[in-house]
Amino acid sequence: MGRINEVGEIHAAAPDIMAGTGPIEDQYIAGELSPDRFNSWIDNGSRSEITRTSYDEATAPSISGFIQTNLQKRVSATYVDNKSNTGDGYEHATYYSYDIHGNVKSLLQENPKVWTGNDAHRFKQIDYEYDLISGNVKKVSYQDGHLDAFYHKYLYDADNRITHVYTSKDKVIWDEDVKYFYYKHGPLARTELGNENLVITLRGVAETVDGIHSLIEPLKALYPDRNLNPTTIRQSVISNLLNEKKIPLEDVQLFAGHKWPSITEKYRRNDISEQRALINSLHPLDKNPTNIKV
Repeated sequence: MGRINEVGEIHAAAPDIMAGTGPIEDQYIAGELSPDRFNSWIDNGSRSEITRTSYDEATAPSISGFIQTNLQKRVSATYVDNKSNTGDGYEHATYYSYDIHGNVKSLLQENPKVWTGNDAHRFKQIDYEYDLISGNVKKVSYQDGHLDAFYHKYLYDADNRITHVYTSKDKVIWDEDVKYFYYKHGPLARTELGNENLVITLRGVAETVDGIHSLIEPLKALYPDRNLNPTTIRQSVISNLLNEKKIPLEDVQLFAGHKWPSITEKYRRNDISEQRALINSLHPLDKNPTNIKV
């Protein structure tokens, strides 16, 4: 089927052309690679950095809570062996189990070298839960039900963009670790990590809110009569673009990341004369009323 079973490095044994050892270029006869010499060269060489891949069949050890399913035409396990000629087995292995859609449902990692007589240290399991419609990962469970258990939970918006990440040690108390905010046209606008807010500028640079405050602090002495903070400066910039620079409303909305044009419209400033003219054009006043009821 053309599937890869093993990859790694081979170091040639002591040169012996007839035995199929030595440099790979010595394994040719009349300009063609000899299959017999090549196979002998493979068998006699010293292998290292080996990764073996198994397919279709369950090969995982019998561990409570882990059963390999839906393995047809899929990777069932991978083994990493740094030195395959030493006879000390593989360094570590990963076993896979799938749901009916082909998503990895469970993953079991084995580390024989750290085994201390307790399988809880030798094997570590990760389970995944997916949204049935979108296929998005909803929850990741590490060592579910064990003392070292840890959980991740993910929320998404209507456009399948991740909006929240929660973590927990017991699936009861959840900490909100990350929140994501997006511009109306799609790109990520801001990331909040725990209690530290990160603002993604239009240049794509992440600035902490504390960092922004540190930039503003020296300006307060120059303008003591103004309430300078990130919010008021943002409002001032939006207002300046609309009223002084006469930037089109749609462009300012895009710049500000407002979802609705009406939000941006609130920053538009009208002079009193303009407001009076607008009122007179819509509701003209009769300067000589003749029918006044008191």
